[in-house]
Amino acid sequence: MLATPGEKRIRDELCHEAWGDRLSVPQFVAREERLRECEFARTSMFTWLLVERGDARRRPLASLETFTVESRHGMRRGRSFAVASVFTERSLRGRGHASRLLEAVAAQLGSGARAQAMTLYSDVGAGIYERAGYVARPAFDWHFPAARERAGRVTRHNGVAAVAAALAAAPPRGRYALLPGPAQIEWHRARERIYAAALDAPGVRHGVLRCDAGLALIAGDLKNERLVVLALRAAEGDTAQRLLSACADEAAQAGLAEVVAWAAPDREADRQVGAAVLARGGRRSPREGALPMLRPLAGARGLEASAWSEVTRALWV
Repeated sequence: MLATPGEKRIRDELCHEAWGDRLSVPQFVAREERLRECEFARTSMFTWLLVERGDARRRPLASLETFTVESRHGMRRGRSFAVASVFTERSLRGRGHASRLLEAVAAQLGSGARAQAMTLYSDVGAGIYERAGYVARPAFDWHFPAARERAGRVTRHNGVAAVAAALAAAPPRGRYALLPGPAQIEWHRARERIYAAALDAPGVRHGVLRCDAGLALIAGDLKNERLVVLALRAAEGDTAQRLLSACADEAAQAGLAEVVAWAAPDREADRQVGAAVLARGGRRSPREGALPMLRPLAGARGLEASAWSEVTRALWV
């Protein structure tokens, strides 16, 4: 069942132990409330509870959130559902409550005519979600240090119009793709502003970097002192080098230590970016957390996890 506003607040207080590092409980609750006010959350986010049938007190056994996102399987447009914040209180763990809730939500959302897939980004490994029908995709990060640099031919922008133009210029590739819009990118920047205020830290100055036919969408992960690349497209090596130089410079200006970009599961799609990172003395490493996983739904007949070949940070919720 769907949670009421009061139930959401109680769950936020409980979930602080899992996701509230560097914030007090009131700060974390305020963070969640502000994020729900963003357009992306207002129009696509739902909080689900598992309660025993007939329990008039509605005591939650587990909870999770879903975000409805546009998606494409082949040429067919549809909807997919990103699962986030799966949580069971310590005293209730080990009894299968989260698995029951995952199955119930997938059954309800998957009944729609346009439903294509469920996705999530696991911080606890693949096991619990594999039992619920999810399949993991490879998950690696590119890391390189922040540095003050001049990046010729790179233009830097902010605002919804700039984000919309960047997304239109670089539509997601692959047989299956999630299709983020400007509101989802703004949701990431809103997280950054919340932490900037809470930690008294400067944010990243620009959100869109353009160079020739390449682009980068970026935001600050301030609690971890790094700049994250939400999406990056560069077909030429020189373009990749210039965009990464601009990312390093934006990170340094914000007082951050490093830049992190999600590596594409398809190594060929990541070739130019990877070469540019390695040329800067960066590294590729297995990702700690945020393991992308996909569960096909009946509305996308024949969909396999391997079809999801472009998994960017912009898709993370």
